[in-house]
Amino acid sequence: MRCLPNNREREKMSGKQVGVLLGISVLVGIVIKFLLPPAIPFLLGWILAIWVLPATKWIEKKFRIKRGISGGILIGLITIFSGYGIVKGIQLLLKQLRSLITNMKIWTSQSGILLKKWCTIAEQYTGIEEWKIESFVLDQVDSVQIILQQRAQEYCMEGIWNVVNQIIVWGGGIIVTIIFGILLVQDMEDIRNRMEEGPVLGRISAVGKKVYQAGGKYLKAQGLLMIIIALVCMIGLWIIGNPYFVISGLIVGVLDALPVIGAGMILIPWALIWVLKGNYMVALGYFLLYLLVDLIRQFLEPKILGKEIGLHPAWMLISVYGGFFLYGFAGFILGPISVVIIQTLWKELKVSKEKNRKNAENS
Repeated sequence: MRCLPNNREREKMSGKQVGVLLGISVLVGIVIKFLLPPAIPFLLGWILAIWVLPATKWIEKKFRIKRGISGGILIGLITIFSGYGIVKGIQLLLKQLRSLITNMKIWTSQSGILLKKWCTIAEQYTGIEEWKIESFVLDQVDSVQIILQQRAQEYCMEGIWNVVNQIIVWGGGIIVTIIFGILLVQDMEDIRNRMEEGPVLGRISAVGKKVYQAGGKYLKAQGLLMIIIALVCMIGLWIIGNPYFVISGLIVGVLDALPVIGAGMILIPWALIWVLKGNYMVALGYFLLYLLVDLIRQFLEPKILGKEIGLHPAWMLISVYGGFFLYGFAGFILGPISVVIIQTLWKELKVSKEKNRKNAENS
Protein backbone atom coordinates (compact mmCIF):
# COMPACT_ATOMS: atom_id res chain seq x y z
CA MET A 1 0.00 0.00 0.00
CA ARG A 2 1.37 3.38 -0.96
CA CYS A 3 0.53 6.67 0.66
CA LEU A 4 0.43 8.75 -2.53
CA PRO A 5 0.74 8.08 -6.26
CA ASN A 6 4.23 7.28 -7.52
CA ASN A 7 6.16 9.46 -9.97
CA ARG A 8 4.56 8.06 -13.14
CA GLU A 9 1.08 8.33 -11.68
CA ARG A 10 1.74 11.94 -10.62
CA GLU A 11 2.80 12.80 -14.17
CA LYS A 12 -0.49 11.44 -15.55
CA MET A 13 -2.67 13.18 -12.98
CA SER A 14 -4.83 15.85 -14.58
CA GLY A 15 -5.86 19.10 -12.96
CA LYS A 16 -9.27 17.58 -12.23
CA GLN A 17 -7.69 14.63 -10.41
CA VAL A 18 -5.51 16.97 -8.35
CA GLY A 19 -8.62 18.95 -7.45
CA VAL A 20 -10.45 15.76 -6.42
CA LEU A 21 -7.49 14.68 -4.26
CA LEU A 22 -7.36 18.10 -2.59
CA GLY A 23 -11.14 17.98 -2.06
CA ILE A 24 -10.88 14.58 -0.39
CA SER A 25 -8.07 15.86 1.82
CA VAL A 26 -10.03 18.95 2.91
CA LEU A 27 -13.17 16.88 3.55
CA VAL A 28 -11.27 14.33 5.65
CA GLY A 29 -9.62 17.13 7.67
CA ILE A 30 -12.96 18.84 8.36
CA VAL A 31 -14.69 15.60 9.35
CA ILE A 32 -11.93 14.51 11.74
CA LYS A 33 -11.49 17.96 13.28
CA PHE A 34 -15.16 18.80 13.87
CA LEU A 35 -17.21 15.57 13.68
CA LEU A 36 -14.86 13.03 15.26
CA PRO A 37 -14.95 14.29 18.91
CA PRO A 38 -18.74 13.86 19.41
CA ALA A 39 -18.63 10.54 17.53
CA ILE A 40 -15.90 8.98 19.70
CA PRO A 41 -18.30 7.23 22.19
CA PHE A 42 -20.18 5.61 19.29
CA LEU A 43 -16.95 4.53 17.57
CA LEU A 44 -15.68 3.00 20.82
CA GLY A 45 -19.04 1.25 21.31
CA TRP A 46 -18.82 -0.13 17.79
CA ILE A 47 -15.27 -1.39 18.42
CA LEU A 48 -16.36 -3.03 21.69
CA ALA A 49 -19.25 -4.71 19.87
CA ILE A 50 -16.89 -6.08 17.21
CA TRP A 51 -14.53 -7.40 19.91
CA VAL A 52 -17.16 -9.28 21.89
CA LEU A 53 -19.30 -10.46 18.94
CA PRO A 54 -17.43 -13.77 18.34
CA ALA A 55 -17.65 -14.63 22.06
CA THR A 56 -21.37 -13.78 22.21
CA LYS A 57 -22.07 -15.99 19.18
CA TRP A 58 -20.23 -18.88 20.83
CA ILE A 59 -22.09 -18.36 24.13
CA GLU A 60 -25.43 -18.19 22.33
CA LYS A 61 -24.71 -21.41 20.48
CA LYS A 62 -23.31 -23.25 23.50
CA PHE A 63 -25.52 -22.03 26.35
CA ARG A 64 -28.55 -20.51 24.57
CA ILE A 65 -27.95 -17.12 26.17
CA LYS A 66 -29.03 -14.14 24.09
CA ARG A 67 -26.30 -11.98 22.63
CA GLY A 68 -27.62 -8.85 24.28
CA ILE A 69 -27.20 -10.39 27.74
CA SER A 70 -23.81 -12.01 27.16
CA GLY A 71 -22.60 -8.94 25.25
CA GLY A 72 -23.65 -6.67 28.11
CA ILE A 73 -21.82 -8.88 30.62
CA LEU A 74 -18.64 -9.02 28.52
CA ILE A 75 -18.62 -5.28 27.80
CA GLY A 76 -19.26 -4.64 31.50
CA LEU A 77 -16.31 -6.87 32.45
CA ILE A 78 -14.04 -5.14 29.92
CA THR A 79 -15.08 -1.76 31.35
CA ILE A 80 -14.53 -2.89 34.96
CA PHE A 81 -11.08 -4.38 34.34
CA SER A 82 -10.01 -1.41 32.20
CA GLY A 83 -11.24 1.00 34.89
CA TYR A 84 -9.43 -0.99 37.59
CA GLY A 85 -6.17 -0.86 35.64
CA ILE A 86 -6.54 2.88 35.00
CA VAL A 87 -7.32 3.56 38.69
CA LYS A 88 -4.30 1.55 39.85
CA GLY A 89 -2.08 3.36 37.36
CA ILE A 90 -3.39 6.75 38.52
CA GLN A 91 -2.82 5.76 42.16
CA LEU A 92 0.80 4.87 41.40
CA LEU A 93 1.26 8.15 39.52
CA LEU A 94 -0.28 10.16 42.39
CA LYS A 95 1.95 8.37 44.89
CA GLN A 96 5.04 9.36 42.96
CA LEU A 97 3.71 12.91 42.46
CA ARG A 98 3.20 13.25 46.24
CA SER A 99 6.76 12.06 46.76
CA LEU A 100 7.95 14.58 44.16
CA ILE A 101 6.12 17.46 45.89
CA THR A 102 7.39 16.35 49.32
CA ASN A 103 10.97 16.45 48.07
CA MET A 104 10.53 19.81 46.36
CA LYS A 105 12.58 21.60 49.05
CA ILE A 106 15.47 19.21 48.46
CA TRP A 107 15.19 19.86 44.71
CA THR A 108 15.21 23.61 45.33
CA SER A 109 18.32 23.32 47.47
CA GLN A 110 20.07 21.20 44.85
CA SER A 111 19.04 23.69 42.15
CA GLY A 112 20.73 26.47 44.16
CA ILE A 113 23.95 24.45 44.35
CA LEU A 114 23.83 23.73 40.61
CA LEU A 115 23.14 27.40 39.86
CA LYS A 116 26.29 28.41 41.76
CA LYS A 117 28.34 25.88 39.77
CA TRP A 118 26.91 27.15 36.47
CA CYS A 119 27.60 30.77 37.47
CA THR A 120 31.18 29.88 38.39
CA ILE A 121 31.70 28.24 35.00
CA ALA A 122 30.03 31.21 33.24
CA GLU A 123 32.36 33.63 35.10
CA GLN A 124 35.41 31.77 33.79
CA TYR A 125 34.24 32.05 30.18
CA THR A 126 32.54 35.48 30.18
CA GLY A 127 34.44 37.42 32.84
CA ILE A 128 31.17 38.53 34.45
CA GLU A 129 31.28 38.19 38.24
CA GLU A 130 29.52 35.14 39.65
CA TRP A 131 27.24 37.04 42.02
CA LYS A 132 25.95 39.27 39.20
CA ILE A 133 25.01 36.29 37.03
CA GLU A 134 23.33 34.55 39.97
CA SER A 135 21.44 37.71 40.94
CA PHE A 136 20.20 38.18 37.36
CA VAL A 137 18.99 34.57 37.07
CA LEU A 138 17.21 34.68 40.46
CA ASP A 139 15.49 37.95 39.50
CA GLN A 140 14.19 36.36 36.30
CA VAL A 141 12.99 33.28 38.19
CA ASP A 142 11.16 35.50 40.71
CA SER A 143 9.48 37.43 37.89
CA VAL A 144 8.31 34.22 36.21
CA GLN A 145 7.07 32.87 39.56
CA ILE A 146 5.01 36.03 40.21
CA ILE A 147 3.44 35.83 36.72
CA LEU A 148 2.60 32.14 37.18
CA GLN A 149 1.00 32.79 40.57
CA GLN A 150 -1.14 35.59 39.11
CA ARG A 151 -2.23 33.41 36.19
CA ALA A 152 -2.97 30.51 38.55
CA GLN A 153 -5.25 32.68 40.67
CA GLU A 154 -7.03 34.04 37.60
CA TYR A 155 -7.75 30.64 36.15
CA CYS A 156 -8.25 28.70 39.38
CA MET A 157 -12.08 28.78 39.39
CA GLU A 158 -12.24 28.37 35.63
CA GLY A 159 -9.92 25.36 35.89
CA ILE A 160 -12.12 23.76 38.56
CA TRP A 161 -15.22 24.16 36.41
CA ASN A 162 -13.35 22.76 33.40
CA VAL A 163 -12.34 19.69 35.42
CA VAL A 164 -15.93 19.16 36.61
CA ASN A 165 -17.18 19.61 33.04
CA GLN A 166 -14.63 17.10 31.69
CA ILE A 167 -15.61 14.55 34.36
CA ILE A 168 -19.26 14.88 33.34
CA VAL A 169 -18.43 14.64 29.63
CA TRP A 170 -16.17 11.60 30.08
CA GLY A 171 -18.65 9.90 32.40
CA GLY A 172 -21.50 10.44 29.95
CA GLY A 173 -19.31 9.27 27.07
CA ILE A 174 -18.47 6.02 28.89
CA ILE A 175 -22.16 5.34 29.56
CA VAL A 176 -23.05 6.03 25.90
CA THR A 177 -20.21 3.75 24.75
CA ILE A 178 -21.41 0.85 26.90
CA ILE A 179 -25.09 1.21 25.94
CA PHE A 180 -24.33 1.65 22.24
CA GLY A 181 -22.00 -1.38 22.25
CA ILE A 182 -24.64 -3.58 23.90
CA LEU A 183 -27.31 -2.45 21.42
CA LEU A 184 -25.03 -3.15 18.47
CA VAL A 185 -24.10 -6.65 19.65
CA GLN A 186 -27.73 -7.75 19.46
CA ASP A 187 -28.18 -6.87 15.78
CA MET A 188 -24.62 -6.49 14.48
CA GLU A 189 -24.95 -9.11 11.73
CA ASP A 190 -28.35 -7.80 10.64
CA ILE A 191 -26.97 -4.26 10.41
CA ARG A 192 -24.01 -5.50 8.38
CA ASN A 193 -26.25 -7.41 5.95
CA ARG A 194 -28.52 -4.43 5.39
CA MET A 195 -25.56 -2.14 4.73
CA GLU A 196 -23.92 -4.59 2.32
CA GLU A 197 -27.16 -5.14 0.37
CA GLY A 198 -27.64 -1.47 -0.51
CA PRO A 199 -25.54 -0.11 -3.41
CA VAL A 200 -24.63 3.15 -1.68
CA LEU A 201 -24.42 1.83 1.89
CA GLY A 202 -22.53 -1.21 0.60
CA ARG A 203 -19.83 0.97 -0.92
CA ILE A 204 -19.67 3.14 2.23
CA SER A 205 -19.43 -0.01 4.36
CA ALA A 206 -16.60 -1.44 2.21
CA VAL A 207 -14.62 1.81 2.32
CA GLY A 208 -15.29 2.19 6.06
CA LYS A 209 -14.03 -1.34 6.68
CA LYS A 210 -10.77 -0.64 4.83
CA VAL A 211 -10.32 2.67 6.65
CA TYR A 212 -10.99 0.95 9.98
CA GLN A 213 -8.43 -1.76 9.20
CA ALA A 214 -5.77 0.72 8.08
CA GLY A 215 -6.41 3.16 10.96
CA GLY A 216 -6.56 0.31 13.45
CA LYS A 217 -3.22 -0.98 12.24
CA TYR A 218 -1.64 2.44 12.75
CA LEU A 219 -3.07 2.85 16.27
CA LYS A 220 -1.96 -0.67 17.14
CA ALA A 221 1.54 -0.07 15.77
CA GLN A 222 1.98 3.36 17.39
CA GLY A 223 0.56 2.16 20.70
CA LEU A 224 2.86 -0.90 20.67
CA LEU A 225 5.89 1.30 19.96
CA MET A 226 5.01 3.75 22.75
CA ILE A 227 4.41 0.92 25.24
CA ILE A 228 7.76 -0.74 24.38
CA ILE A 229 9.69 2.53 24.77
CA ALA A 230 7.84 3.53 27.96
CA LEU A 231 8.54 0.10 29.53
CA VAL A 232 12.22 0.26 28.51
CA CYS A 233 12.47 3.74 30.06
CA MET A 234 10.73 2.64 33.28
CA ILE A 235 13.07 -0.34 33.65
CA GLY A 236 16.14 1.76 32.79
CA LEU A 237 15.19 4.57 35.18
CA TRP A 238 14.46 2.02 37.92
CA ILE A 239 17.93 0.47 37.43
CA ILE A 240 19.51 3.96 37.54
CA GLY A 241 17.68 4.58 40.82
CA ASN A 242 15.18 7.24 39.76
CA PRO A 243 12.36 7.20 42.37
CA TYR A 244 9.90 8.59 39.80
CA PHE A 245 10.56 5.93 37.17
CA VAL A 246 6.85 5.38 36.33
CA ILE A 247 6.00 9.05 35.71
CA SER A 248 9.29 9.70 33.94
CA GLY A 249 8.99 6.57 31.79
CA LEU A 250 5.49 7.50 30.65
CA ILE A 251 6.53 11.07 29.84
CA VAL A 252 9.56 9.92 27.85
CA GLY A 253 7.42 7.30 26.03
CA VAL A 254 4.94 9.99 24.92
CA LEU A 255 7.57 12.61 24.05
CA ASP A 256 9.56 10.08 22.04
CA ALA A 257 6.55 9.63 19.73
CA LEU A 258 6.46 13.35 18.95
CA PRO A 259 8.43 14.70 15.99
CA VAL A 260 11.49 16.89 16.66
CA ILE A 261 11.10 16.65 20.48
CA GLY A 262 11.93 13.01 21.29
CA ALA A 263 13.27 11.32 24.40
CA GLY A 264 16.42 13.43 24.37
CA MET A 265 14.40 16.43 25.58
CA ILE A 266 14.23 14.74 29.01
CA LEU A 267 17.12 12.28 29.21
CA ILE A 268 19.99 14.43 27.89
CA PRO A 269 19.38 17.43 30.24
CA TRP A 270 19.03 14.94 33.08
CA ALA A 271 22.41 13.46 32.19
CA LEU A 272 23.98 16.95 32.08
CA ILE A 273 22.56 17.78 35.51
CA TRP A 274 24.21 14.68 36.98
CA VAL A 275 27.49 15.62 35.27
CA LEU A 276 27.40 19.02 37.00
CA LYS A 277 26.62 17.29 40.29
CA GLY A 278 29.73 15.17 39.81
CA ASN A 279 27.96 11.78 39.61
CA TYR A 280 29.31 10.61 36.28
CA MET A 281 28.07 7.01 36.53
CA VAL A 282 24.42 8.11 36.88
CA ALA A 283 24.93 10.61 34.05
CA LEU A 284 26.35 7.81 31.91
CA GLY A 285 23.27 5.70 32.75
CA TYR A 286 20.90 8.42 31.47
CA PHE A 287 22.96 8.90 28.33
CA LEU A 288 23.07 5.15 27.61
CA LEU A 289 19.30 4.95 28.20
CA TYR A 290 18.80 7.72 25.63
CA LEU A 291 20.96 5.84 23.11
CA LEU A 292 19.00 2.63 23.78
CA VAL A 293 15.62 4.37 23.30
CA ASP A 294 16.84 6.04 20.10
CA LEU A 295 18.14 2.73 18.73
CA ILE A 296 14.86 0.98 19.55
CA ARG A 297 12.81 3.63 17.74
CA GLN A 298 15.18 3.72 14.74
CA PHE A 299 15.01 -0.07 14.46
CA LEU A 300 11.33 -0.70 15.23
CA GLU A 301 9.57 2.35 13.76
CA PRO A 302 10.13 1.52 10.06
CA LYS A 303 9.35 -2.15 10.69
CA ILE A 304 6.22 -1.66 12.82
CA LEU A 305 4.65 1.52 11.41
CA GLY A 306 5.84 1.25 7.83
CA LYS A 307 4.97 -2.43 7.55
CA GLU A 308 1.55 -2.07 9.17
CA ILE A 309 0.16 0.91 7.25
CA GLY A 310 2.47 1.27 4.26
CA LEU A 311 3.62 4.83 4.95
CA HIS A 312 7.17 5.85 4.13
CA PRO A 313 8.98 7.29 7.20
CA ALA A 314 9.22 10.67 5.44
CA TRP A 315 5.43 10.75 4.94
CA MET A 316 4.99 9.65 8.54
CA LEU A 317 6.98 12.69 9.72
CA ILE A 318 5.07 15.04 7.39
CA SER A 319 1.68 13.65 8.47
CA VAL A 320 2.53 13.92 12.17
CA TYR A 321 3.95 17.44 11.85
CA GLY A 322 0.98 18.59 9.76
CA GLY A 323 -1.41 16.91 12.17
CA PHE A 324 -0.11 19.07 15.01
CA PHE A 325 -1.02 22.23 13.12
CA LEU A 326 -4.47 20.96 12.18
CA TYR A 327 -5.59 18.93 15.21
CA GLY A 328 -3.32 20.06 18.05
CA PHE A 329 -1.65 17.62 20.44
CA ALA A 330 -3.67 14.64 19.12
CA GLY A 331 -2.17 15.28 15.67
CA PHE A 332 0.59 12.71 16.14
CA ILE A 333 -2.19 10.09 15.94
CA LEU A 334 -4.84 11.84 13.84
CA GLY A 335 -2.38 13.14 11.23
CA PRO A 336 -1.22 9.72 9.95
CA ILE A 337 -4.77 8.36 10.26
CA SER A 338 -5.97 11.23 8.04
CA VAL A 339 -3.35 10.33 5.44
CA VAL A 340 -4.41 6.67 5.62
CA ILE A 341 -8.07 7.64 5.11
CA ILE A 342 -7.21 9.91 2.16
CA GLN A 343 -5.10 7.13 0.67
CA THR A 344 -7.93 4.60 1.03
CA LEU A 345 -10.61 6.91 -0.42
CA TRP A 346 -8.38 7.86 -3.35
CA LYS A 347 -7.63 4.24 -4.10
CA GLU A 348 -11.32 3.28 -3.90
CA LEU A 349 -12.25 6.16 -6.19
CA LYS A 350 -9.73 4.99 -8.80
CA VAL A 351 -10.99 1.39 -8.55
CA SER A 352 -14.59 2.56 -8.93
CA LYS A 353 -13.77 4.63 -12.03
CA GLU A 354 -11.88 1.72 -13.55
CA LYS A 355 -14.86 -0.60 -12.99
CA ASN A 356 -17.24 1.95 -14.53
CA ARG A 357 -14.94 2.31 -17.52
CA LYS A 358 -14.78 -1.45 -18.09
CA ASN A 359 -18.56 -1.79 -17.72
CA ALA A 360 -19.05 0.98 -20.28
CA GLU A 361 -16.66 -0.73 -22.72
CA ASN A 362 -18.39 -4.11 -22.28
CA SER A 363 -21.84 -2.62 -22.80
